[in-house]
Amino acid sequence: MQINNGFRVSTITDHGIYGFFGEMRFLSNFHILPEPIIYDGFPFYTTEAAYMSGKTFDLSVKQALSDLSSNPGKTKRIGRTLTLRHDWEQDAAEPIDVFF
Repeated sequence: MQINNGFRVSTITDHGIYGFFGEMRFLSNFHILPEPIIYDGFPFYTTEAAYMSGKTFDLSVKQALSDLSSNPGKTKRIGRTLTLRHDWEQDAAEPIDVFF
């Protein structure tokens, strides 16, 4: 990410894209959606929160992630601390398949 005239700008290198801002913000997992994604019966306003909820079978954690889904930074931090569901390593792409 770079700052240009006070605005964040995506950085594109040979190794990848770093950040989606401005008119490309909709491509970011942190983009706040106008309507929620319903995943496992819970509404999520970012794909980040929905994806993090896919890491667990714990309904109370899913509810917490849903409640915080308009704050993707917090949901990402929670997702890093979760006890992963037993089949996560083989099924990590499953939530992504559901969203698209």
